[in-house]
Amino acid sequence: MNKCVMGIGVLMLAGTATAQPMQGAYVAPAPAVRTGLAFEANLGFGILRADADNGNSDSQNGLGGLDLGIGGYLNPRLAITLRAAGVTYSESGGHITQAFFGPSVQYFATDNVWLGGGIGVGIGQVVVDGAGSSSDSGLGLDLRAGYTFNPEAKHAFNASLEITPAFLDGGTLTGIAFLAGYQLQ
Repeated sequence: MNKCVMGIGVLMLAGTATAQPMQGAYVAPAPAVRTGLAFEANLGFGILRADADNGNSDSQNGLGGLDLGIGGYLNPRLAITLRAAGVTYSESGGHITQAFFGPSVQYFATDNVWLGGGIGVGIGQVVVDGAGSSSDSGLGLDLRAGYTFNPEAKHAFNASLEITPAFLDGGTLTGIAFLAGYQLQ
């Protein structure tokens, strides 16, 4: 009988040992924790599109960014920032810049995927070397979507698309930017 009780005890211990998780088993990364200061900087390739009220339009390739945002997280999924974004087209003799300045929100639909938007001031500026510059301002929008590659990190990197139309006297000047970025989260 002692041998039978001892055998049952050994089987119970063996069963308990096999129920324990294995060392080195896969553990999912912790969800992103976004608190406090929010800062973002982006740079990339841009397209500047001009649509005149008379129906004429033109598009040129340019520089997207340097786009900057600074603000704070209201919760781990939502940040509010003050944002500056735009696209510049340059050629010998001058450049054209379209910019957005204003408040913007960024909402993380998942840990990796986010959407953003804002409403503020849209600016269009033309600079001709040796002849001066001209600028106009009106309503501006900031529409963007992106993917964060390392959402669990405080210093994250992302790729995004940002569209910033400026509704100006005489037409709309729109910046479309394909950006790589850094975000403090």
